[in-house]
Amino acid sequence: MLKTVHFQSIKALQDVRLDLAPLTFLVGPNGCGKSTLLDQIEVLCGCSHHDPGSRHALGRAGEVLSAVDPPSLRTEGDSDGSMSWQGQDSSGATFSIECPAGPAKGWYDRVKLVASADGRALAMDVNELRQEKRAEFDDLLSSHLSWWSQRLRLIPQYIAAPVDVREERLDPSGYGLASILTAFALNDQQAYAALQADMAAIVPEFQRIHISKVEIEGKDKVKHGGVSLGMVFRGAGRRPASQISDGTLVALALLTATHNREMPPLVLMDDIDHGLHLGAQMTLIRAIRKVMEVRPDLQVVCTTHSPYLLDAAKPDEVRVMALDANGHTVVRPLTAYPDFERHHRGLQTGEFWATFGEGWVADTGGVA
Repeated sequence: MLKTVHFQSIKALQDVRLDLAPLTFLVGPNGCGKSTLLDQIEVLCGCSHHDPGSRHALGRAGEVLSAVDPPSLRTEGDSDGSMSWQGQDSSGATFSIECPAGPAKGWYDRVKLVASADGRALAMDVNELRQEKRAEFDDLLSSHLSWWSQRLRLIPQYIAAPVDVREERLDPSGYGLASILTAFALNDQQAYAALQADMAAIVPEFQRIHISKVEIEGKDKVKHGGVSLGMVFRGAGRRPASQISDGTLVALALLTATHNREMPPLVLMDDIDHGLHLGAQMTLIRAIRKVMEVRPDLQVVCTTHSPYLLDAAKPDEVRVMALDANGHTVVRPLTAYPDFERHHRGLQTGEFWATFGEGWVADTGGVA
């Protein structure tokens, strides 16, 4: 489980350290860097893996960094500072990527990867990765790191889309959910039943998930066996996903990601309250906490704009974000509000945030 992340010279994240709880809520105005934080946690986790099949000189880290193009992420006006992604997990293992400033072309020649765990610490660059030292570094990643994350940017119409039954992953948009649910129902019936019970708590009329066989045309223009998502509701009968509310679809995708042990344990999600009724928002958070009791490795980092949902959060789980006078992201724990204990008395977490907002964050400065 990730304990701390630290990013430097990446977009608005000029120098941001974030302490993470098992369930962490990021709040703040639009454009303050909430989604960027989730994106860079995903980059950090993706680079922490060893991929023996990678042909990039930097291995999997090189492939992940190539996809995001580090020079395009550099903080504006900070051309002299090194970009860095750093993390530490609850075991004390650390991993970091450093990309010194320089010409955009050939940036990978300057990248350094550093990993430490179990009393070992190794630093690698492109030249060393081509030598025998690479095997030792890869072993350290495989045995002690490999932080698995799943970034969710759920879009209801993609969640509802029929999918090739051979699809084995949930796309960040939610595409592939029907196939994931099909395998989930076959491989872990107890957890699948718990998922449906949680759905019924959030949407009282919900009775069960219904998966139908369909034929879909693949990228090769050939028809393949596929599956289509539907649900059965009390009083309304079976309904295809295209006729189901956005909030219900998003809740199903999120709960699938948390209940399914075959999926990465670190879930990164924007707008966790998306389309949900006020009461359903709090029920969703209670459901996630219940899953954490049986899946202790589960960790969720999410953004929200809903003070009602935050009423289901503990104060020390909330990180408040804002921009300073230079347009750089500043993050503070909600509990860092001046004289928090006195002001918090008698207020729920969401009420406190709605009352005091985030204007104090940049004034006090610092990190989470």
